[in-house]
Amino acid sequence: MHLERANYKLKRGKYIAVKPQNFGTFIRLKSLGEFYSEAALRNRLSRKLEYEQKLVRDMEQAKMSDAPNYRVLVMMHRYIISFSKGYMPVRKKNPNRVLSWVNDAELDRLTALNEKINQGATLDSLRADMAEKEEAVRRIERTRDGCDGSDQKLMMKLNAALTVAEHELRDAAELLTTAEQVLGGTYLQTIGDAERQRRESDYIENGTKPGGNKL
Repeated sequence: MHLERANYKLKRGKYIAVKPQNFGTFIRLKSLGEFYSEAALRNRLSRKLEYEQKLVRDMEQAKMSDAPNYRVLVMMHRYIISFSKGYMPVRKKNPNRVLSWVNDAELDRLTALNEKINQGATLDSLRADMAEKEEAVRRIERTRDGCDGSDQKLMMKLNAALTVAEHELRDAAELLTTAEQVLGGTYLQTIGDAERQRRESDYIENGTKPGGNKL
């Protein structure tokens, strides 16, 4: 179980309780709110199973029809298997809060790529889209740099537009990178290499073994 692999202790009784490493007492999951009740957790797990089963069906159908998104669906399936087996890390959004897990950003990117390909996107079109968004950022920057700053409302409007444009550019760049890795067959290897480097960095910088054990 992911919690146990992350050094949480579990106590099963009338209510499920957990105790993080170096934390004094067990915490009942139900005390964290309705989303952590046993019923809510079981519901999320059942939906996870339904999602995985649908993904397998979509993958088989795409293979039969030689659909362009088949390779993306295969990668999504492999990623889920790797994550479920603990090969991929479970990240915390805030290390100082109990059970504050982030959403699976990698799977979100694969899902977004799958939707784009279903809409007819190709590597060339994704590259063109990124180039357009780069130009949009440069255009706003040129306009802002050409202002003398006396019109505060205009500057606020340009700064807001630049923030949106930069966010769209970042999303486009991440999507293109994911597409190049998936279609090039290097996606899982790239993630695995990054995780190994992170663990080796933690091992050296913190003087601890991966998992929190002191050297």
